[in-house]
Amino acid sequence: MANPTLKNQRPHPGVTVRAIILGLLLIPVNTYFIMANHLKFWSTLPTTMSLIYNVVITLMVLIPFNLLLNRFLPRFALRQGELLTVFVMLSLSSAIAGHDMMQTVIPTISDGFWFATPENEWRQLFWRYLPPWLTSNDEAGLKAFYDGESTIYTMGHLSGWLRPILWWTVFLTVLIWVMICLDIFLRRQWIEHERLTYPIVQLPLEMTRLDGRLFKSKMMWLGFAIAGGINLINGFHVLFPEIPEVPVRHAELGQYFTQKPWRSIGWTPVYIRSFAVGLAYLMPLEMSFSIWFFYWFWKAQRVLGSALGLDVMPGFPYDWQQVMGGYLVLACFALWGGRRYFFAVFKHVFRGYHTPGEIDDSREPMRYRWAGIGLVCGLFFLFTFSHRGGMEFWTIALYFLIYYLLAMSLTRIRAEVGPPTIRTYATPHDILTDIFGTRLISRGSLTMMRLYLTFNRGSRAHPMPHTLEGFKLAEETGMRSGRLIVAMMFAAVIGILASFWANLVVGYK
Repeated sequence: MANPTLKNQRPHPGVTVRAIILGLLLIPVNTYFIMANHLKFWSTLPTTMSLIYNVVITLMVLIPFNLLLNRFLPRFALRQGELLTVFVMLSLSSAIAGHDMMQTVIPTISDGFWFATPENEWRQLFWRYLPPWLTSNDEAGLKAFYDGESTIYTMGHLSGWLRPILWWTVFLTVLIWVMICLDIFLRRQWIEHERLTYPIVQLPLEMTRLDGRLFKSKMMWLGFAIAGGINLINGFHVLFPEIPEVPVRHAELGQYFTQKPWRSIGWTPVYIRSFAVGLAYLMPLEMSFSIWFFYWFWKAQRVLGSALGLDVMPGFPYDWQQVMGGYLVLACFALWGGRRYFFAVFKHVFRGYHTPGEIDDSREPMRYRWAGIGLVCGLFFLFTFSHRGGMEFWTIALYFLIYYLLAMSLTRIRAEVGPPTIRTYATPHDILTDIFGTRLISRGSLTMMRLYLTFNRGSRAHPMPHTLEGFKLAEETGMRSGRLIVAMMFAAVIGILASFWANLVVGYK
């Protein structure tokens, strides 16, 4: 096979205008694929995986085209940094368009009106708490959207969505901007000091290397042939049942336990997923064992609790509470572990200069002081936006504190472990209502938190890990990480707008 490398080119610092333009051109196509895959076909859900496969496929398509350019028009061939810029932009925009973010925005901002009936009394209960500038109550437009067989390309349909789309675009852009500002403070500690392995970025990094080591590996092609062959055979089996199937689908072990207390083990599927097997090889062994061990520890909790009669307690064994508590504690431990560094950064932000022996931020994607200003301005906007929507200040503070701690925890897990999939099982909304109940939280706050479900439903493709992983790729390849911030912000804005467009196009069809 031909070697998809750029033999005649030297390493390049990376983020260029043409790479950004190429990424922006690919984002709408990529986003439409994700939306149609979920809303129209309910097929595979790429954004529920840590390494979003449609982005990897796009990279696989670009590499041979780039090889041809390198051979016949070497001036126009993309360097590794440029390919990785496109990868980061598509990964971020895919996360935004994902199963747990933009795919829920359009239904969330309209379902309170569309599904209101005299029986459920939603109109009397909470319509007055729904901000009109964040929601759509155009009856004709909503009917066409939910009934289908129509088009978004009419002024009557578009007019009902333009105002909420504008405000949600601004809000979500600032939400991601705050993540990038946090990344600036985390980057050096996690990438340079602790040297976390970032298993997930190893594949795109190897795919785009100039020496083409990955594509020369016989073991890689053997693994590719095995996984691809099994999927190909099973795909033909679905179309032509007379073709035998390779039995790799999941087995449910819980069905074999029918007596108390063993039946409390519950649903216990065993999967063979080729993508998970491949990514597991990149995971640190002790982390892989930890995931396996605590899964069975959780199952043992259920069985032991049943044996002791604890399963009569509502919610036992408090699955999501344990998971969310673990996420929050992990984020706090990560901050505590780097406390000396973070304290030094804090001092540097307020001084604005460094003395010998102190932190030097000249090589950072953004100066720490500017990142601090950006963080404060972003949080101020989020507070103002949420308060204008009806939330109380104390609720806003706790909500976004929990949200960004969860974001940091997810980012840390992907950086240190690199699991094939990851998700949260609750939201800040669930945590706050579980702790304080619904009486202490105002109705406006409860309503806004319901709208905020749009960007943190399960966090299986949270944007923040993709942004920090972009900085890791920049560190490995010598890309200009300051320019990468510009590329990521362009990707965020276009990704949000493309997600609205694709969701409405598919929905109205």
